[in-house]
Amino acid sequence: MQSHPDRIILSADAMRRADRRTIDEFGLASFTLMETAARGVADEIERRMADLAERAVLVLAGPGNNGGDGLAVARLLFQRGADVFVLYHSGAEGASAETQLNLELLRRIPESEERMLTLHRWDAAADLQTQIDTARGAMAPWGPFDLAVDALLGIGVTGALREPIASMAEFALSARSIAAIDVPTGLDTDTGERQGAGGMHADFTVTMAATKPCHWFGAGPKSCGDVTVVDIGLPAHLMEAAMQEPGSARVAGAATVARFLRSASRGEHKFAVGQAAVVAGSNRYSGALILASKAAARVGAGYVVCASTERAAAALDAQLPEVVALSFRATESGTLPAAAAAPILAEFGSCRACLVGPGLGYAKDDGARDEIRGLVGQLVREMQAPLVIDADGLNALDRPEALRAVLERQGATVLTPHPGEFGRLVEASGQRVPTDPAHDRPTWLASTWARRFGVVLVLKGSPTVIAGPDGTTFVAPDTSRALATAGSGDVLAGMITGLIAQGLDPLEAAVAAVHLGLDAATDYAAEHSAASCQATDLIERIATALHRY
Repeated sequence: MQSHPDRIILSADAMRRADRRTIDEFGLASFTLMETAARGVADEIERRMADLAERAVLVLAGPGNNGGDGLAVARLLFQRGADVFVLYHSGAEGASAETQLNLELLRRIPESEERMLTLHRWDAAADLQTQIDTARGAMAPWGPFDLAVDALLGIGVTGALREPIASMAEFALSARSIAAIDVPTGLDTDTGERQGAGGMHADFTVTMAATKPCHWFGAGPKSCGDVTVVDIGLPAHLMEAAMQEPGSARVAGAATVARFLRSASRGEHKFAVGQAAVVAGSNRYSGALILASKAAARVGAGYVVCASTERAAAALDAQLPEVVALSFRATESGTLPAAAAAPILAEFGSCRACLVGPGLGYAKDDGARDEIRGLVGQLVREMQAPLVIDADGLNALDRPEALRAVLERQGATVLTPHPGEFGRLVEASGQRVPTDPAHDRPTWLASTWARRFGVVLVLKGSPTVIAGPDGTTFVAPDTSRALATAGSGDVLAGMITGLIAQGLDPLEAAVAAVHLGLDAATDYAAEHSAASCQATDLIERIATALHRY
């Protein structure tokens, strides 16, 4: 069990609204919030640097409230013993009242014989090269800085870096380490993508109240370094309200996953602890059937039954005799026929969860596609148990009528697409995956389309995002190179199915399965090269990962 705690992810807009409501509804002064934030940043810097005495710190302060945070941090670090050079954007002089106040407080600090404090104004209206040369000259006596604090832009700024911010940011590069306040300059808060050339790569980032999407996605994790969250006193109910906004999410910690897993059935016989069905495989892809079935059994399903072609079922029986297989004569394309749906429904009617899709062979030819569309379509319409649809099962939902059947299902549905499959699902609905920065972030996409499809959506990626039909969204706490291997998706789908069969809520089952897979991958990578991991290696470690919870 990896020791990650629960964490919250708020979009830039959600964070700003929570901030604003705290000020408007509770009368908490904006300056107080800024001071609390600055104290948290200064505490983290002091913790990392141990002794601030004789440390040289460069603070880059932009024209907005992030710059105001930086000015307050500069004051606090100076008071705690550091030598501080502040390069501030002239726009700070006309910024918010609290930013102006922090600038004035710095100006009023008396000279000290023991420590150095320099305030250098960057005139945004003056010649750029002149400002660069002047700032460089002012810093020359300081030598290399021990730390640069990036307080230039913060959250919510989009588009390529413009001058003079781009040139100001370059002064941080000579420092021995870089700390960012909220978000490193040049990083999109909601997507984690770099905004053109330039920008910061921080050694650590201190963010306020909650993590942001950029701390988890895209180039963000590498650009942000270690991320620390500072509690600035926003009321809990406002944070919960912000969590309901599209794009916001929760990172389930180990304790939350353990709570989800505790709801599994504790029955004493195989049917009481969950009967799981797997409809998967084809003559060519028997491996997908084997992996998914093994994973469902290994995660704790008491009884696993499968349906596949005769050849795939024979391969399964040779490797996993504990699983009961219902076999069918393959079509000329080597796939399950559409006619198999009726006997599957009759045979598997008592199952508590059913997986359909891995290795069905949808892409073989037109004949195979028609057969599998028919098979999957009938299972979607008539299967009463919760249905997990993966891989070729998702590919078979490539027409509007197939998606309508998903929307009309009475039982719960879990879809587990990778980005390409997700894009095809959206296009089959008559829409397109948006590409504008406000709407292409994984948390927004997952929560929005889980609601529209009325499903649990497991959007596989780095990291994976899991969203429920009410929009509740979780993000995996990490990713692993060991998961980038053929068959890992079959293992994940099998685990989700096995956990649902044991009585877990489908959303909680999906979250728990993602965590178990990550734990198994992390365990493998601790002993071997992550690049050598195979899907069977993950299955072998499920039991150990599960035991920890």
